[in-house]
Amino acid sequence: MVGRRRFLKILGGSALALSAGGLLAYEGLLRGAGGQKAEIPQGGAWFEKLLEEPSNDDVILEFVDEEGSPLNFSAFLIWEPTGEVEEVAVKNGKLKIPKKRLEEQAERWADKLKSEDQPTLTENPLFTLLPISLPGDLAPYVAVPSSPRFVNKRYKLHGARHKGKSTAPRFAGCSEGKLLYSSDQDIRELIPAVAFRDSSSRAFGEYIDFSYHVNGSALKFNLYGAVAFNFGTSVRITKEYTWSTGSLSQDGGTGFVLTQDGQNAAVLFYSQKWRYVVYELYDPNTCLVMDEVFAIYPTQVAFDVNQRIALKVTDQLPNTAFDEAQPSETRWYWGIDGRGGNVNLFRYVEVLTNEPALDVDGSIGGVLIGKILRILGMPYSDKIEHVHGAFNFKIYGGVANYVATVATDANRGSGYAFRVYRARYKHMIGDYEFYPLRIAADVVD
Repeated sequence: MVGRRRFLKILGGSALALSAGGLLAYEGLLRGAGGQKAEIPQGGAWFEKLLEEPSNDDVILEFVDEEGSPLNFSAFLIWEPTGEVEEVAVKNGKLKIPKKRLEEQAERWADKLKSEDQPTLTENPLFTLLPISLPGDLAPYVAVPSSPRFVNKRYKLHGARHKGKSTAPRFAGCSEGKLLYSSDQDIRELIPAVAFRDSSSRAFGEYIDFSYHVNGSALKFNLYGAVAFNFGTSVRITKEYTWSTGSLSQDGGTGFVLTQDGQNAAVLFYSQKWRYVVYELYDPNTCLVMDEVFAIYPTQVAFDVNQRIALKVTDQLPNTAFDEAQPSETRWYWGIDGRGGNVNLFRYVEVLTNEPALDVDGSIGGVLIGKILRILGMPYSDKIEHVHGAFNFKIYGGVANYVATVATDANRGSGYAFRVYRARYKHMIGDYEFYPLRIAADVVD
């Protein structure tokens, strides 16, 4: 007789590879032996970083619950940029990471970035800790490859309830989860920084623009991964990864001038690399699959030869620019003077003030990473079409470092509607539920 665990190993033993991550899990319940319920926490678990302090030795990660008690859980530790995966156990609330291994990963990043003519002063993940028994979040560990600074970190776990000991029989051979797939994916020219579509017979686009300005602080561009759980019915925006050129004064960006009626346009990120991880979660009382969890998170952003974020303009919108989205706000404009001249100007910072705060003065724009992975034919991606990652518009002192702009007009006196879009599906950040803002707009009659 072949047991459940052995059977899964036979079926899934050759499935391991490497990718770019967001998580999926299941909203339903499975009833185990003895009538016990195996429950995926509604809304998922999430980590709050309490503190970090410099470390001159091995790095210690600490994890406590909402009462401050140490946590025990199993996790996948995924090393970057090489993609090795190992299963680790957090015991008595602590996990020790050898300093030597962190230094090796920083060197590997530096070599990789140099070989690609990318700046080595960017922050990149040395590893990501992906909990198995606590679906809904991940903990990235980033450093600057050319001059890594290691820190100890302490996290508080929210959203996971303590459970008393089960009286149901437990199968001794049951593991908590099994890695099914892991691979990194270059999402080249598929993620808009801003997109515009002309669906009006009267109005038209004048120009679009995505730009940034930084003076006195290093340019940072933030990306957020996603975790989809409850078999894809629940999605959580996860921790940020940041990239910095190290420059204290930086201007960049690009735009597109539309010259004819009916023309569309987009400013695309030239290249981003994301890791995609899939694992099964088991009911320890029955050894049955309780959920499939999907993690999607960024690992790398492309810069140009001047160390500016690499962007591309196009009048051919990627298929995903308006997919899985719905109009969330409509503004009515009157035509000013036709093509050229004055314009009706819309900047996304006008609506970002109502977004959930990811950190001080931070707000997000949606990145439809799930649908992109489905189009690219990634394994298991049929369940994650609606999963959004995010990128961050930073605001310092009321001045936006990143500005997405759409300018439109029509013949004098012609009325038209300008529509701003949001994701069609609800996501979570911490305890906040919302529909991610999509940096895409169109005009209609």
